[in-house]
Amino acid sequence: MNRALPLAALLLAGCATLSPRFPQDVAASFAREQMRRLDTANLQVYYPARHAEPARRIAGRLERCATELRKLAGTQREGRFLVFLTESDFNNAYVQPVVLGYPQQMVVPLHMSLEVFDLYDLGSTANGDVSCHEAVHYVELEKVRGFWRGLNWFFGGLLTPQSFKDPWFTEGLATFYEGRLGPPVGRPHSPFWRAGLESGIAAEGGALDAGSLSPYNRKAVPYGASYLVGLGFVGYLARTYGEEKLWRLVDKQGSSVFSPLGVTLRFKAVYGRSIGALFDDYTAELKASLRERERPADQRVLVGQIGSQARMATAPGAPIALLVEGRDSEVRLEIREPDGRVRASRRLTKLLPLRPWIVASAEVVSGMSFTADGRWLYLVSADIDDEQAFEARLWKVDTRDASVVRTWSGLRGVGGCVSPDGRSYVYVRIEGDTGNLVRLDLESGASEQLTRLDGRGAPSAPACSPDGTRIAFSRKFDHGFDLFVREADGTVRRLTSDGRFNYQPRWIDERRLVFLRELDGRGQAHLFDLEDATISPVTDAPFLAFDVAPTGDGQLVFLNREGWGWSLDAAPIAPRGEPVVQALAAVNAMPLSSPEPAIVVERDEPYSQLNGLFLPTLHAPLLLALPGEGGGTRLLGALSLVGSDRLGFHTWALNVSYDTADRLPSFALSYGNYLAAPWFIDLNAAYVQLDRTSDRELSLGATRALWTSPVRFDFLALDRRGPEFVGAQRFIGPGVQASYGAGAATIYGGLRRALTMGVGAHYYLSALGSRYDLADVRGQIGVVLPPPLLKRSAFELGVVGRALIGEHPGDLIEVGGVSPALFQVTGLGAARADDSQLFGVPELAFVELQRGYEDQSTRGRAAAVGSAAYRYRFVIDYGWASLLYLFPSLFLREVDVEAF
Repeated sequence: MNRALPLAALLLAGCATLSPRFPQDVAASFAREQMRRLDTANLQVYYPARHAEPARRIAGRLERCATELRKLAGTQREGRFLVFLTESDFNNAYVQPVVLGYPQQMVVPLHMSLEVFDLYDLGSTANGDVSCHEAVHYVELEKVRGFWRGLNWFFGGLLTPQSFKDPWFTEGLATFYEGRLGPPVGRPHSPFWRAGLESGIAAEGGALDAGSLSPYNRKAVPYGASYLVGLGFVGYLARTYGEEKLWRLVDKQGSSVFSPLGVTLRFKAVYGRSIGALFDDYTAELKASLRERERPADQRVLVGQIGSQARMATAPGAPIALLVEGRDSEVRLEIREPDGRVRASRRLTKLLPLRPWIVASAEVVSGMSFTADGRWLYLVSADIDDEQAFEARLWKVDTRDASVVRTWSGLRGVGGCVSPDGRSYVYVRIEGDTGNLVRLDLESGASEQLTRLDGRGAPSAPACSPDGTRIAFSRKFDHGFDLFVREADGTVRRLTSDGRFNYQPRWIDERRLVFLRELDGRGQAHLFDLEDATISPVTDAPFLAFDVAPTGDGQLVFLNREGWGWSLDAAPIAPRGEPVVQALAAVNAMPLSSPEPAIVVERDEPYSQLNGLFLPTLHAPLLLALPGEGGGTRLLGALSLVGSDRLGFHTWALNVSYDTADRLPSFALSYGNYLAAPWFIDLNAAYVQLDRTSDRELSLGATRALWTSPVRFDFLALDRRGPEFVGAQRFIGPGVQASYGAGAATIYGGLRRALTMGVGAHYYLSALGSRYDLADVRGQIGVVLPPPLLKRSAFELGVVGRALIGEHPGDLIEVGGVSPALFQVTGLGAARADDSQLFGVPELAFVELQRGYEDQSTRGRAAAVGSAAYRYRFVIDYGWASLLYLFPSLFLREVDVEAF
């Protein structure tokens, strides 16, 4: 290049960039709704106007958590939390830290629609509790003092040193307080979660290495090692040294200067020991307290170690249905005989376009149930809609061959049960933060609402009685899950009131239910007798009996937690110990939940799109003095600004720079608009002067993802002038790009089967001012194929074709000759010596990167490039808490051997 990677080009390419503030589905939900702003003492909440009541319930819970957490952290008033409530069904919540001009903010959905949140003792509609987990992140991340606080004040928000701590501390801390900021809720109180940790520790004999804390450790899938083991370790630190030291560490990290270096030294300053030594103490305690747990004599194994993730269902007269995922196997739907033998098995991940579903995972499935004759299995699986939010999809499965014969979309909720005759399906429909039982007629598509519930306490895991007239279900309140029955006349009767994780009822007959209930800290199967109102334990599984279902012959089949996975076990329906009598009259007279304290609202008004729009959130000035090429001093000055309104409807970025070695200053101005979400509209204008080469660029584009496939339409105009060109190189015209990808992966093997496709075309017209009438057409296709027998390897094959059609100056297409890293960082105006290649605009860089040919190129007017590779993974999954005390944690995930 004329000047190797000029600093001005780097500034204009990457300092102040334009990108959406929210994911597509969240932005689309904001654009559809009339949004409002609500202020409290600690919060600034943006919410959909038609969901005012749910928004106030979440804000009330979050306000109390924020107040308590700021007291614990010793935080002076840092301003209000920025909180965004969305009706988008994205089944997550997050806090985005301050980064390159984007402010710290919290995004929380009004509800969840995956049963896993019930299993974690959070519920699908109590997202005030979810927001308290995120509040821990918020208070932790805002704890910034000294050097970094001054840097963020000057530049407008670059980053927080809290981001440099390992995720095990951040997520472990948030999960620890998740169950301590009010009612006993969340993962610390969930027998499902607790079993995942305890069974894993038992499998390792308590000998966990520090790599068990890493988010990249795959043994703890799907819980997440940073959450699962991180909670255990943070709990140990709090129990042994006190909670106050957790926040003292946060404070010390917030005032650090040399982050990310020296995190373990800060632990040593607070605790007197390094992270590694503290973790050794924790594992020593685990070994000392480890108690061997074995299956009781009457619990037998039908299928051992079926996978790391699993869901199961059976019923009298029906086979056993399993959705299983292993560390070396894809997700499969298996139909097994009552004795465990496989009747049919199918892979569920689809690859071809127009596939009937996108997501296939045991983690997103609920409501598995059979018709009375056992012929048909129904289940609800969460899928991705065209805006990339989740939607519930009902499947109908033929149990003879495990084939999915029909699906229904748009349920928006959690699964339940099919009627015995197969004519209707009962599920939990969720609107705002309220859930109700709804019956869907499978022929007509008509829906009938069966309950009239408001606010917290959405139904969960409904089960239809053998005659189809009654429905048993759970409801989540502050104290935990309790059982209810909807009678044939529509009345709802409460069965339990102690909140001991009374969950997932299944009918044995018209009189008895079997359900999951906590006993001595473990989830066990219990019987509920509806006539004498007694509860009796049935199983004594070592860690957890899950998805318990009767078989009709006096037996139960269930998923048994074992090590880091599951086995399929069976046990007799025989009560253990004395039954517990429930006084149903007293139970039904009890209040469902305690009243929530009133929230003090300081402001509640319609949202204005001018809110914060003209206040830059990044203002980065720069002035450098560099040696000049001919002696003397060369000065370079630059300024970058970024801003947006609070909801991200309008975003803008400005970069200006001047280099005394150039004749004129350079600038780039960008504007983005999300009012048409899910479409993101961007407008960019730039003038760049580097040496004697100048670029003038103007572009307009519209981008979105359709399901998981990105699509972009644009109009581009570029005028480049310089000594290496005869006249101006001018390209003006429209273009389109689209891509498609689908793949099936395993935890250890990575991507095993995949199909990728992409097309793109740009047409530059002389009638619009282009120098040539030129069409640039490109297409690609790639496949990943699994070799037989070897489960951790894959073949990758790909073909790319590109052609220039029409009038053009010669062999513009270049294959190879450029490294991917160089291609990514080159900006407008950049060029190699004596070269006319148009870097800086991806659409106009007529370059096809080719692995292995970075230093050698071939040119032409058309090109076809093929590639082939073979990859094998050697899994290690071992790590250390820190490296030489000074450096961050180190985790060896795997060694990939690849031939290409």
